[in-house]
Amino acid sequence: MLLNYTSDDMIALLKGAMGWNVAPTSLGERAMREILDAVRSGAAHPVVGATPSFAELPQAITDMADRATVGRVIVTVR
Repeated sequence: MLLNYTSDDMIALLKGAMGWNVAPTSLGERAMREILDAVRSGAAHPVVGATPSFAELPQAITDMADRATVGRVIVTVR
């Protein structure tokens, strides 16, 4: 999901800039509504792939950098 939404005026300004990936705010609002509706209805749910402890955080970061994870990695801090 793209998390970089902006106004139409700004999109026109940034269109020629290299490396920018933006979409209109209206698209982001619609996408978020659809995602929340799917989660609330039970049609979609987040995938939690790992729940490492804070002590395991360095390895969890390495695993994410190595693309060795699936779903969300949620660190437990106690």
